[in-house]
Amino acid sequence: MKKVVILTLFIIILATILYFVVYNPQDGKIIPDIVYNTSFTPANLSKDQRAIIAHAGGSLYISGDRYTYTNSYKAIKDSYEKGTRLCEIDFLKTIDGYQVAFHSWDGFLTKFFNVESREDYTHEEFMNFNMIGDSGQLDLEKIINLMNTEFTELILVTDTKDDNITLLNEIKEKYEIMMPRIIPQVYNQDEFKKAKELGFENIIYTLYESPDTDEEVVEFCKTNAVFAITMPIARASEEFVSNLKEIGIYVYTHTVDSIEDFEYLKSKKVDGIYTNDLTSI
Repeated sequence: MKKVVILTLFIIILATILYFVVYNPQDGKIIPDIVYNTSFTPANLSKDQRAIIAHAGGSLYISGDRYTYTNSYKAIKDSYEKGTRLCEIDFLKTIDGYQVAFHSWDGFLTKFFNVESREDYTHEEFMNFNMIGDSGQLDLEKIINLMNTEFTELILVTDTKDDNITLLNEIKEKYEIMMPRIIPQVYNQDEFKKAKELGFENIIYTLYESPDTDEEVVEFCKTNAVFAITMPIARASEEFVSNLKEIGIYVYTHTVDSIEDFEYLKSKKVDGIYTNDLTSI
């Protein structure tokens, strides 16, 4: 009888511990036991994988209609399952300071969520909207979790219309262990230096807002370890690309959605593309 009582008490105590350690009674959700996966880095990318970056997660198809810029779970999942490993995601800050995966408050909220397009939604409001096609909006925390559970070979390329260094600081503070699997895009030379100081090893210098001339970009790349340069198609002149290639710089252009356009760009020595739809070359 005494053994039964002791065993019963043991089970009750164990159940209580598990309840508070594994289960969160405040919101009724199981807390995932995340084991950070840092084994797959840009160094593991094959030549073909490095050549393709899914733009804003890639296209999303719902009932035959094509949607771009969704930055959604389903878009990323579709790109990943087709073999894409580099994924560019847009980030914006909600009114209460959370980083969410979204391109712009202007118009896209109505298009994707059928709500009024405003800039003052809270994180909770944004995450509780019903996304078109039940596609699944994301925030920074969810993306990091997915990289460690479902998309264990995904390399995240960041893009933000808000303060870039604020985003990169938050990544370092909260997810420093994941930095080898995160490639920041920077928009000027000063941001590049700050990202390096934070400890990011692989950085893409994007030129669509850069004040630098072609010559200044080439000179900067000569003395800085740039992972890659990316630029709009219109700026990818044969001379500029060739000068970058001569000093060993990997060159992307954006945004390219046809294999014919990519073949033409490759003839000009462009290495890779940001794309909504292409998953192989």
